[in-house]
Amino acid sequence: MDATEFKKLMMDVGQVKRTGNPAAEVQELLNKYDQNKDGQIQWNEFIDMMVALRGKGVVFDVESQDTKHSISDSEVVTFSLTLNQIM
Repeated sequence: MDATEFKKLMMDVGQVKRTGNPAAEVQELLNKYDQNKDGQIQWNEFIDMMVALRGKGVVFDVESQDTKHSISDSEVVTFSLTLNQIM
């Protein structure tokens, strides 16, 4: 996925906040997890990132108007598999 798609995804799952400087946060993640430095996150890079973030105890929270939902490990796996089918 390109940087725009990656930014939207990271904001949607709550990894990058919508306030502050989301572009800088996304760039930091891209710099860290874009292993081949092509400016995109490939499937294997995405999986490596999700495993690394999960290993650090990162909880993904998704907020929508008045609700907040934490995404479980199984939901991350399901999401990843679904994203892979789409791509």
